[in-house]
Amino acid sequence: MKNRDKWYLSPDDSRESWCFLLVTSSSTDEGRRLTGWILGTGNPARLVRTEQMQIDDLSSEDDLLESLWAELDDLRYEKTTLITPRSDATKLIRTRFLASTAIEKPSLRGLRHVALADVIDNYFSEPKSNPRLRRWTNSSDQCWGTKEECTQLIEELWTVRTEIGRLIPVRELRGEPL
Repeated sequence: MKNRDKWYLSPDDSRESWCFLLVTSSSTDEGRRLTGWILGTGNPARLVRTEQMQIDDLSSEDDLLESLWAELDDLRYEKTTLITPRSDATKLIRTRFLASTAIEKPSLRGLRHVALADVIDNYFSEPKSNPRLRRWTNSSDQCWGTKEECTQLIEELWTVRTEIGRLIPVRELRGEPL
């Protein structure tokens, strides 16, 4: 009889408590513009799904922003932590959401944010000498290449987050409210 109600005690492998985000941008006379994003959702057990969108024509940026907004809006207030390599991604997203006329009243509230490079720099000595950590301390948030290459980067980001999670204070990986 004890095991009858055990099903709800186990973690759900399909939950999406972490959201990994990589963005691409290009510089114009008007500043940096978003040209693509790849988003992976997962949890400590596995990477659940990845989504991606890229544009070739900057006049389609509003479509790109709307699709990213739809993905992020679904995760708001779900106790989701947004994980990016650096804080530049959230700065760019905020700036471009504000400039967009396609999204009415965009908000990132309800998400928490962790810039993984900052955590690595704070808690690991000489992270640039470790091949797995080096990529995330040297990189911008840019994701270039095919969908498979970008998906591999999201998987690597998930792996690093999972591996370092056991070595640093949990409060550092909960993130700051956005």
